[in-house]
Amino acid sequence: MVAVKERIALIRAISRGSERRRMFSESAQMLIALRRRRIALLLSLAGILLLSRKQNLATEMVHVRSCRRLLRSNGWWEMVWTTYTDERFKKTFRISKNTFSFILNRIRNDLERQTVNEDPISPECRLGICLYRLGRGDYYYTIAEMAGLGVSTVHEIVTQFPFCWAAIDGCHIPIKCPPGGAASCKEYHNFKNFYSVVLMAMVDSKYRFIWGSCGFPSNSHDAIIFQATELWEKLNEHDFIPDIAHKVKSRARMVTEGAYGQLKGRWRVLLRKNESEPCQAKTTTLACMVLHNICIEKGDTICSKLDITSDPLTNAKRDSRTLRDALEMTCCRKLPDSNSQATQLNSGAR
Repeated sequence: MVAVKERIALIRAISRGSERRRMFSESAQMLIALRRRRIALLLSLAGILLLSRKQNLATEMVHVRSCRRLLRSNGWWEMVWTTYTDERFKKTFRISKNTFSFILNRIRNDLERQTVNEDPISPECRLGICLYRLGRGDYYYTIAEMAGLGVSTVHEIVTQFPFCWAAIDGCHIPIKCPPGGAASCKEYHNFKNFYSVVLMAMVDSKYRFIWGSCGFPSNSHDAIIFQATELWEKLNEHDFIPDIAHKVKSRARMVTEGAYGQLKGRWRVLLRKNESEPCQAKTTTLACMVLHNICIEKGDTICSKLDITSDPLTNAKRDSRTLRDALEMTCCRKLPDSNSQATQLNSGAR
């Protein structure tokens, strides 16, 4: 009996030992498999790193040269168009999105560029930059920093845009003193004590500009400017200059003052000193007149805070003298032109 028990105990001990050896063998095999997988993974990563390093070296050897000194950011306009509400868009660009789309559809073909090099600036972005400059009057450098473009690019965009019977009046467009010495200082220095060119325009009953002439030196009298235009010649040829009573003159002046108030109020570039040459100031002014007319045709009203014809504190209409001073409208003595550059501008502003 005792021998049987000893034999059973021995068999159990032998079976437990073989179980331990089997478990130990399985653990060793799992460790070996894990080590092999780790080695294979490390070898794969090393191969990937070597391959990417070779590609980087090849890219560094073949340098792609860009025509731009600085990297271009194309996200400003996409952000404006997708995130700006209608109210914010109009506050920023002075027109609604509907009016913007109307203008863009009319001039898109003129804004598109046939280019074979890097990504061109979209017509939408070009129009947006131009409207921002005309509406807010910011410097080219400020707009360039905002839009992620070069200063020369912004200048090229703004200057590429195209101009425009009824009550007639004039106002001053501030500019820097053009070259020409003392003669230019005399010709372009107005009675309000700054340098400017004169915008002479005709406005209908809806405050739309239907004729305009810009570029005359600021010391020129309104009568001299108007009599130097082709419109005056045509009116004289057809004997179409009626006598206007004083009451009609007063009403006509109210219309022109209202039109100029909305024009300069919406497009603030006309209120600030224009750093461009007189010929460029002329183009900018006439472009603003076209945009002004489009806004009226599309019912795109101007914000009351921007309308210079109203007092911002009382919201009441300003009197004629105060308004004309705020708009820098013309009222100067007659002086003969003595500068060759002014004479050339006069002939070109017809």
